[in-house]
Amino acid sequence: GDKIASIDGKITKDMALDEAVSLIRGPAGSKVKLSVLRKSWKEAKDFDIVRAKIEIKPVETKIFDSGSIVYIKLNTFENLHSAQEFEKALRKYQSADGLVIDLRNNGGGLLQAAIDIGSMFIDKGSIVQTVDRDGNKEQLESTGRVIWRKPTVVIINEASASASEILSGALRDNKIATIVGTHSFGKACVQKVRRLNDGSALLVTIAKYITPNGEDINKKGIKPDIEVNVPSAEAEAMLEGTNAPVKDAEDKQLQKALEEIRLLIK
Repeated sequence: GDKIASIDGKITKDMALDEAVSLIRGPAGSKVKLSVLRKSWKEAKDFDIVRAKIEIKPVETKIFDSGSIVYIKLNTFENLHSAQEFEKALRKYQSADGLVIDLRNNGGGLLQAAIDIGSMFIDKGSIVQTVDRDGNKEQLESTGRVIWRKPTVVIINEASASASEILSGALRDNKIATIVGTHSFGKACVQKVRRLNDGSALLVTIAKYITPNGEDINKKGIKPDIEVNVPSAEAEAMLEGTNAPVKDAEDKQLQKALEEIRLLIK
């Protein structure tokens, strides 16, 4: 629940998230000064933070209904092993009758990871399409490495972006999964890094993604099949960790997903 008021003296009030992230990140072992404001404090305090490499565990699993339902939370597509870890979890719980994939608060990452995971569900067909500024389309197809053919539900929210939207859109359009939650973020940019002669680089948007059915989700997001809004306090806890983690029994979106998967299993 802390608020970062400044980064190395730069005020964050009107700063874009990407800019804040780029200022906080840096070489491992170097330092960054964060001015932090906490609810119980009258004024901000400065902290010198030593940067280090952070490994985000890409996959978390749980079982429900005595193993009848497997729940896989995919935290990020940025980890090079995201697809491998997801496949490992999926194979471990092959005996389950239904699957819930939680993509909430997953800001995306590697396109290839989304294609690899989508291919675990889709025999033949498009995972995603790209369209460049001249209107040229390219279909990115499933590799057909299907390992799961049972009922599936995907949970998304406003912080599900990029590769999360590619995966959820692919599973929805190919009639593999039911989508539960709230509309996703709406980031559908294809970007490339262009290195410059002075050692700097430019991140350039070269195309946009559209879903297999041709839906343009940029700045609109994926609309869930079953919309489940959460109270503001619960949403704040999920997105910012301001309170204790939301318990499964109190997680309205998860409970709706479990309710739906039980119906699909029947």
